[in-house]
Amino acid sequence: MVKGHSPARKRGPRNPSPAIHTCNEGDEAMSSNAAELEREAARLRAIIDGPSERERAAAELADVERQIAARRQAKAEATARLLGIKKAYPSLRGEYDEDEARVRECIKALNVAIETWNTRYERLHRLEEEARGLNKVHLLELLEFANLKSPERVVPPAFVLRDLPLVSLVERPRVVVEHATEPERPRPKRDAAREARALARFGTAAPTPGYK
Repeated sequence: MVKGHSPARKRGPRNPSPAIHTCNEGDEAMSSNAAELEREAARLRAIIDGPSERERAAAELADVERQIAARRQAKAEATARLLGIKKAYPSLRGEYDEDEARVRECIKALNVAIETWNTRYERLHRLEEEARGLNKVHLLELLEFANLKSPERVVPPAFVLRDLPLVSLVERPRVVVEHATEPERPRPKRDAAREARALARFGTAAPTPGYK
């Protein structure tokens, strides 16, 4: 041994032992395999616990049968209603025709009354004009009804009827009838397993028509 020099220490290898690497990789592989098995088990349990093809078909059949029954009920009610309309329409139409005839008679009488009214207005207006003319020429008394500013002057019939509330004739129905709509047809339920198989095989949610 040389003086002034201490013996060199032996250093261990810098990298871990290959056996340690192998052990860690084995643990990771086992853990990944266990997780995969758990997922597969969960998938299989979901299939077992879920409804079978027969049960799904039975549920869909019950829904379709309910819609068929609802359609039949709606059709029976519509048939009964149509029969009621068929019976009610003739008598109501007869009353409508009678109303039309009565209105025509009233309008005819109203036209006669209006003609008489117009004639009397024109006669009164001529008397007012004549009274104003006599007042202007002979400086006589101006009668109150002949005064242009007097409220006693006769008013033309058109101005009198201007503020008279009249019922307007109907040009189109004021009541909107809501027609019965056709019951909604049943929609097929989605089959998740079938869509997954189609996606894996064709790359789409459903196979292209023409391919099986």
